Order: sequence, then structure tokens, then C-alpha cells
Amino acid sequence: MEQIASVVRRAAAAEAIEIPAPAVAALARSATGSFRDALGTLEQIVTYSGANIALDDVLAVLGVADARLLEITIDAVCSSDAAGALKALEECVEQGRDAASFASDLELRARELLIVQTLREVPAELSLTPRPMQRWRRRPSAPTAPRSSGCWNCWARRWRRCAQVAMRARASSWRW
Repeated sequence: MEQIASVVRRAAAAEAIEIPAPAVAALARSATGSFRDALGTLEQIVTYSGANIALDDVLAVLGVADARLLEITIDAVCSSDAAGALKALEECVEQGRDAASFASDLELRARELLIVQTLREVPAELSLTPRPMQRWRRRPSAPTAPRSSGCWNCWARRWRRCAQVAMRARASSWRW
């Protein structure tokens, strides 16, 4: 990821594009090892926001879920509040975001939280959103990694299925 971030920073500097480190990290993570994808995404972001890029611009172009909704959903799951989790999904869909992508982002965030809790620090690879990670690292009621990693994987599969059903139901109501 650091190599891709370095290439993105060099390309941005060569084109007089201002992009903060967290935005570079988000872009590099989304490229999943592909330099070409990273540079292509940088070009899309410049088209979207101009030469002064903010983290929110990168997240919008990448379609990353709203961090607030992810936190609300994780809080709801940790407190066994199914209605709260479904309300967050509804808000996500109302914002025009893809429910399946939200489920993937949620699964990724849950795994990141488990890593932070296990290490008791935010690794550089996860520095995209340190404030929520710091909050979760200190949170006493958050699930601990040993007892919850299997639970999160199971929950993520169920959440994805629930999101797909919700989207189908919503799509069928739009046709009427």
C-alpha cells in the first residue's frame, strides 16, 4: 500500500494537485495493489473535485459508506438493536448508496475494530479514520477480538443477505 501511496503522491505533486495524507491512504487502499487503478481513480477524483482534493471527495468517488452510519450500525449490533441497524441501512439507501457496498464497508470496519482492540493501537495501515478507531479502542463495552471474530464474520454474511433482501423489496416498491 505504501508504494501505491508514494506513486499517488508523486503524480499529484507533478500535476499540482493538493491531496492530504488520509485521502492518499484511502485511494491507495482502494486500488488493492494496482498502480493503474490508483492513478485512474486519482484522475476521476480530480474530475470530480478539481486540483484541491479533500478526504470526503475521495470517499464520495470511491462510494465508501458514511463513517457515522457505520458507527451507528456497529453500536446497534453490539447492543443487539436490530431496529437501529436496519434504520442505519435505510438511511444509507436513502442517501443513494448501495446496500451491498455498505455491508462490505461494515464488514471491513468491524475487522479493523477487532485489529485495533487486539493491538491496542491504530496501525498505520488503518490510519484513514483514526478518531473512531481511538474511540473504539477505549470503549469498554465493545466486543473483544477472541470471542467476536467468528461472530462478526457470521454477522457480516447475514447483514449482506439482509441488505440484498431490503434492496429487492425497495426496488419492487419503486416499480409500482
